[in-house]
Amino acid sequence: MKNIPDIGPVKKKILGIKISESVIFFIVFVAVFFHIFFTHNRKNLGQWEYPIWADAAAYFVYLPATFIYHYDGSKMPENISAMTGDGFSIENDKIVTKVAMGVAILQAPFYAFSYLIANNFNINDNGFGKVYIYGLGIGAAFYFTLGLFFLYLFLKRRYSKNVCFITLLLIIFGTNLYYYTYEKFLYSHLYSFFIFSTSLYLIDKLIKTNFKKTIYIALFGIILSLAFLVRYTNPIFIVLLLLFLDIDSWQALKQRFKYIFNIKFISITAISFIIILLPQMFYWHYLTGNFLYYSYGNEGFNWLEPKFLEFFFSPNNGAFIYTPLYFIIFIYAIIMSIKRNRMVY
Repeated sequence: MKNIPDIGPVKKKILGIKISESVIFFIVFVAVFFHIFFTHNRKNLGQWEYPIWADAAAYFVYLPATFIYHYDGSKMPENISAMTGDGFSIENDKIVTKVAMGVAILQAPFYAFSYLIANNFNINDNGFGKVYIYGLGIGAAFYFTLGLFFLYLFLKRRYSKNVCFITLLLIIFGTNLYYYTYEKFLYSHLYSFFIFSTSLYLIDKLIKTNFKKTIYIALFGIILSLAFLVRYTNPIFIVLLLLFLDIDSWQALKQRFKYIFNIKFISITAISFIIILLPQMFYWHYLTGNFLYYSYGNEGFNWLEPKFLEFFFSPNNGAFIYTPLYFIIFIYAIIMSIKRNRMVY
């Protein structure tokens, strides 16, 4: 009788430890959620340390507005804007927030879960209370873990498992990502990371299938739209990935353009993008009467006077000061570019 091969989870040595990959990511998810729980379980609505405060409240307010108050500002709790750091406002009984709803869309399943618990157990905390914080904490742990997972899958096609996991550890402990996961998990940073990691994995799939598989094209349109709704500038990074990932010659770049600029890719991407964008367009119409609206008013970028020194070295959130790992990556990228150019010429 032939031996039947074992089809269970394959355990491989990672950093010298024999353990399955799925177990590692599950442990990460559980550990991150409990860190979030114990970080915020003693904080209360109205305190600046509470997760729903200032910018976080601007991203969050779509959720209670949708599930509980149905965009009727007159039904919102009294002084709720001031109690959450004035991240949004109530004007003419309308709920006004200038940020887009990408974070809220991603967190909607977890808010809905909390909403069901609150209703079933008669928890009356106006949609802003602890039960929702814990639900969104699960969501934050989920997107953090899933972002790491997709990044790992992308890296695994190129490097050994040990290199992949060391890279993930450097990202977790060498950047501000984890801070924006356990402490400021209603800001857009975590969700941008998830979307960028997913984009890397998805674009890699598109490249391997010569941009012909419909499901990958549709998913790309969805991710691109979510990227826009999480932060308006995010699609710039994704489009650059789409154009230049794994490109090593002019011929390869020309072929990439042929794959991208065809009717099938553009039409499926556009349809998927617009479908995800529709809720935001309806909100803009509710707010202004127009389906398209720039919510930031006179705010913008000063392209002609970039503040490079302040961006990299400012003691107030300078990239290299607060995240020294970026400096190492920056120098390494310059060295590798010089070496590559020497090899070409």
